[in-house]
Amino acid sequence: VETLLNRWLADYESMVKAGEKAGNTLRTYRLLVRDHIVPVLGTTRAESLTTAQVNRWLTGLDLADSTRRKCRAILVTALSWAETDELVTRNVARGSKVTARERVTASDFMTADEGHKLREAVKGDRLEPLYLLILGSGLRRGEALGLTWSDVDFAAGTVKVRRSLTAVGGARPELGEPKT
Repeated sequence: VETLLNRWLADYESMVKAGEKAGNTLRTYRLLVRDHIVPVLGTTRAESLTTAQVNRWLTGLDLADSTRRKCRAILVTALSWAETDELVTRNVARGSKVTARERVTASDFMTADEGHKLREAVKGDRLEPLYLLILGSGLRRGEALGLTWSDVDFAAGTVKVRRSLTAVGGARPELGEPKT
């Protein structure tokens, strides 16, 4: 499985270099493959991997449901790629399921008191306006860092997110399309 995933990632990287895929996505895929897929499934022969093994692996991941779904999606996509290249006869991950865990509760988010403490902690910092914008709007870091003055309409009290600043690996940050 590890060899298959590395070949798939190399193929994905060539698509990034060709401008067909997002570099930040490749970075995320590499991290999830390295930290969560390979440690458990890496030594398993891809052809002998079963849906039951994939389900046990997904259930055993101590991650948020959304991250477990990303890990599953990576495995499904890589195995589909391998199936197309006739490296495996069947994509066993396609039939796997991510069972929901406990729902996130309000206590998992910043409280109003914590928000006030954060505002006090950043008071006077040269990036205070940026921190307050992120705190008050829910913008992603890259979206906030991609803003220019032309994106801000003080009269209307609005900000338009037109681009996002991302740095892939150790590369120089680049402006690109926002995620959503």
